Amino acid sequence: MKIPNHIKMGAHKINVSVSQGNIEGFGSYSDCYNLIKIESDVDYQESNTAQIFLREIIEAIKFKYALSIDQPNLIVLSEVLFQILVDNKLNFGKGFIFPESIKVGAHKIDVELVLPRNITGSGSYNNYYNLIRIEKDFDSQESNMAEVFLHEIIECVKLKYELSIDHPHLTVLSEILFQVFRDNKLNFGKCLV
Repeated sequence: MKIPNHIKMGAHKINVSVSQGNIEGFGSYSDCYNLIKIESDVDYQESNTAQIFLREIIEAIKFKYALSIDQPNLIVLSEVLFQILVDNKLNFGKGFIFPESIKVGAHKIDVELVLPRNITGSGSYNNYYNLIRIEKDFDSQESNMAEVFLHEIIECVKLKYELSIDHPHLTVLSEILFQVFRDNKLNFGKCLV
């Protein structure tokens, strides 16, 4: 995956710098400079750089939108979300195609598109049945359904890995992350591992 020189996040332009160097944690985000820095090296696998980029995108969202997600939870979320995007070749670009199931860690999670009368809300995740359900009606907008799917994936990660992320913060995170993926045509599903 080619790392872009900048991304659009909400109304902000976030510059992205990939360089060889000594950045603590291999990546950083500066809110005052709207800058994501990523350390890369000729010996790095493409997947390492892309995973650090995803982590720093989530870090930037956390700061821009004042989300309460502590560092250990953010790291686990970014690592597992990266695995999900890569293993399932998920691309949240326009015309999103829903898979019948996804792999989360070692678990197979089934995905069902259901009529509104068969679900409360626009989506749900059931940890006992390993099941994501997304509302689909004749007039459902593809972008709404795709964002709800991303939201339910994050809900799944939260439950499977016992992460501490309040639901309102998870909702903001999934909305902004979806916008970043879609507006910037970021396809982590193309990463080579």
